[in-house]
Amino acid sequence: MLLLIFFSRAWSLAAPKEAKISGTTPLFSISGNADLTSHFVHRGLSYSDNNPALNAEFLLHMGSQFKLGIWGSNISNVNNPDDNFWFKFVGEIRVDLNAMNQLDFFVYDNRFYKAEGRNGQNMGFRLNVLKKFYGEADFGTNFEGSQTSYEYFSFGYIHAFNPVLKAKGQVGYTHQRMQGIYDYLDFRAEGLYEPYKHFSFYLGTSFPSQMGQFNDRSKSFIFGGVRFDY
Repeated sequence: MLLLIFFSRAWSLAAPKEAKISGTTPLFSISGNADLTSHFVHRGLSYSDNNPALNAEFLLHMGSQFKLGIWGSNISNVNNPDDNFWFKFVGEIRVDLNAMNQLDFFVYDNRFYKAEGRNGQNMGFRLNVLKKFYGEADFGTNFEGSQTSYEYFSFGYIHAFNPVLKAKGQVGYTHQRMQGIYDYLDFRAEGLYEPYKHFSFYLGTSFPSQMGQFNDRSKSFIFGGVRFDY
């Protein structure tokens, strides 16, 4: 019911007035991406145990605002050696504030195989400003399998040196209620080379403010990869 209310409210903000009056049928399209990385690091934590990972997303667009789809990644040794897949059901709504600024609302249902004790939901929004600045607020359940809630906030900046070479920096903050774990900042920096419109290479580093939490999952990492968008 909470998800239904969230989407109903967000859709009322995003849906064009003309579509309501004319009853225009939404146009359907498909988008997605595939990301092959040397090491999957998410919000300062390792999810692939220093091994390569493949992340992929598939989205069905219903009009220019509403998206439904799936996201998946192979992971390893998050809770135990049998943990090998993270799967999300994805729901997103985009509000175009103007040509240069967008606001995205999202809801995710997270499923882990075989670590079902890590399953949970999160929801929030992302703001993109001038195609340079971006921020996120995320509110979720079951932080790292602890059955406690969390909030995550981040801010980032993208600088384009030229059409194919870019630099990206981001800082995030995790506030959680897991006993024995401190709240922490995570820092991430990447260089991106985009020789083609939908194809890019990247090299980056990530590190948290609290080293050594979650065993070896919380420390400084270097990673690289290739990404394809369609």
